[in-house]
Amino acid sequence: MQPDSNLIERIKKSQPELSKAYQHDAHIIINNTFLASSMTIDELVKESDVSVATVNRFVHHCGYSGYPYFRLAMRELFNKLFEPAEKLSRVSHHLDTSMQTISDSLDNSIAQLIKTKAQLSEKYLEQAINPTISVLQVCLSALCMLLFWSAA
Repeated sequence: MQPDSNLIERIKKSQPELSKAYQHDAHIIINNTFLASSMTIDELVKESDVSVATVNRFVHHCGYSGYPYFRLAMRELFNKLFEPAEKLSRVSHHLDTSMQTISDSLDNSIAQLIKTKAQLSEKYLEQAINPTISVLQVCLSALCMLLFWSAA
C-alpha cells in the first residue's frame, strides 16, 4: 500500500465543511495522528465521543472502505520515520540471538567440562597421561639422536 501523504492535509482542508460529529473525529486525528494510528475503532469512538457508525462514515468520507484501511493509511505515514529504528531493532535482535547462542554454547561446554572433571579419577588420569608421556619421551629421544647424528 502506497502511503497517502495527503491524508491529514485533506482532512484539515475539509474540516470547515464537516459535520460536528466528523469534526470530532478530524480533530482527534489531526492533533494526535500518531496516537490515532494505533487506536482501535472503539478507542477512537470513545476519544472523539461519537458512534462507531459515525467513525465508519467519516472513514468512507475520507475515501477508505473501512476503518482498518484508514488506520493502516495513518500508520503508513510513520513508516519512513521509524524505518531506522526498526532496522536497528532487527540488528539488535539478531545480535541478542547470536550472543545468546554463544552464551548457551559456552554454558554447555562448561557443563560438559564439569561433568568430565567429576568423572575423572587419578587412576584414569594416569592411564591417559602415561602413554602420552611415553610417546613424548620416545620423540625426545629420537630428536636427540637426530641432532647428535647431524652434528657428527
